[in-house]
Amino acid sequence: MKSIFCALVFAAAVICDVYGQQ
Repeated sequence: MKSIFCALVFAAAVICDVYGQQ
């Protein structure tokens, strides 16, 4: 389950990065 949690954290970081560029 830790891999899923890591994936969620990574996805959140990517989303924050994308929204920050707009």
